[in-house]
Amino acid sequence: MNITAAKFLKTVNKDNLLHLVLGLGEEDYYKEELAHKLTAVLFGDLPEEERSAAIFDGKASLPEVQEAINTYPFFAGQNLVVLRNLQLLEGEAKAASAKTAKDREQLLQLLQDIPPYAYVLVLCNKLDKRTKLYSALSKSAAVVTCDSIKYYSLKPWLDEQAASYGARFDYKAIALISEYMSITVTVPLSLLKQEIDKLAIYAGQRKQWTQEDVENIFADLPAASAFAVGNAVTEGRLVQFLELVALEKKKGTNILPLVGGVTTALRRLCLLKELVEAGERPDALAAKLHMHPYVVKLNVAASQRFTLASLRHAMVELTQLNIKMRLGGRTFERLEEIVVELIQQNAK
Repeated sequence: MNITAAKFLKTVNKDNLLHLVLGLGEEDYYKEELAHKLTAVLFGDLPEEERSAAIFDGKASLPEVQEAINTYPFFAGQNLVVLRNLQLLEGEAKAASAKTAKDREQLLQLLQDIPPYAYVLVLCNKLDKRTKLYSALSKSAAVVTCDSIKYYSLKPWLDEQAASYGARFDYKAIALISEYMSITVTVPLSLLKQEIDKLAIYAGQRKQWTQEDVENIFADLPAASAFAVGNAVTEGRLVQFLELVALEKKKGTNILPLVGGVTTALRRLCLLKELVEAGERPDALAAKLHMHPYVVKLNVAASQRFTLASLRHAMVELTQLNIKMRLGGRTFERLEEIVVELIQQNAK
């Protein structure tokens, strides 16, 4: 059975839980949620000292794993064994040594003969699908995909998080969080979840979460600082940009995310301006570029503040800054110069 982590977490219960669950993927948030969910399903309100649960990382030996799986639980009635990032499961099938191949065969036999009182959760970033181990286990296990989320696919996850508190994000709040995350390769869900937990406490009994709430609570999120700097440039607010950069410099913030935030903002303006000038309808750009409609509207308007030539020149200068600062070149001062030049060139 193949299923996404989000669906599995919603639907799993004691009646449909298989004795073997494979959590495969790069997203640690989902893998941690799988462990928490299985613990809750199997043990409920049972005191922690009465639970029979074992967690193995990295170099755990087969005898240790075997003992944990086959030991009958004294109090709980069932035991849970979590195998996290076992080195035995890493690597490609063709590259495995004779000993590794033999150990994998023994592990396969162990996991194919799990006693009725035991449940095993295997967590891996990647499991080679060409191995006999994967082929055999995937036929009887719940294979749960723990894939990372891109910023433009974040809304359903945000809706679920708010709903867990009986609340909801409004339209502009969703747009702002998506913008914050747009400078990341993949969304750091665990970090974002912490900020949502803070927001729930901050909002109290108020169940409509707004853009202002997000601005107030998410301020310490690394992506939020980079976004704020880039947004100040987008809106042509030079004084605010300089104040934000000075604050981040005082805090000892790494300049790379800030440069990334400005570069991302200018690249978006440049792209939208090019498309609009080429005849694309602004209302059609959201779906085409995987952007929130409200974000597209604001950025299309902001792009009118700048010429294409000035945006392209600034992006080249930022690239040079990125290269030179890794070789010991100027950092914050050079970033300020590039942005001052850009905004002053386009001042009306």
